[in-house]
Amino acid sequence: MAFARSLLTNVSEVVLINNVWSGALILLGLFVASWKVGLAGLLGSVVGSLCALAMGESLTETANGLAGYSGVLTAIALAVVFLRSSTLSWVLAVVGTVVTAVMTVIMHDFSAPTYTWPYILTTWVFLVIAQYIPAARRT
Repeated sequence: MAFARSLLTNVSEVVLINNVWSGALILLGLFVASWKVGLAGLLGSVVGSLCALAMGESLTETANGLAGYSGVLTAIALAVVFLRSSTLSWVLAVVGTVVTAVMTVIMHDFSAPTYTWPYILTTWVFLVIAQYIPAARRT
């Protein structure tokens, strides 16, 4: 049940709301804006939650979206916003979301204030790496 709830609360926590219905409406809005953005957000939510649960993050943190909201942002940023949308950008988005989840759990373990730092740091690193991959760069 924590996993199912987290799929929508990950999205709603991006705007600091812990609510399944708000997450559903925001996700719907992302799909209306662009099916790629909506799909990237959903992908980031699924991968973020799966990673959080696999790494032993508490069910409360996961269900409330606190373990996966940065993954939503990372997936959208890498899959469709900052890189040329292609198979490569989607692969980078999945890998980036996994890295973001690891960073989130590490920050939680050290009781560090998380906010969106895992998303920001991971996205910066992946954008630097992408500059050396011509197929990933936006033209």
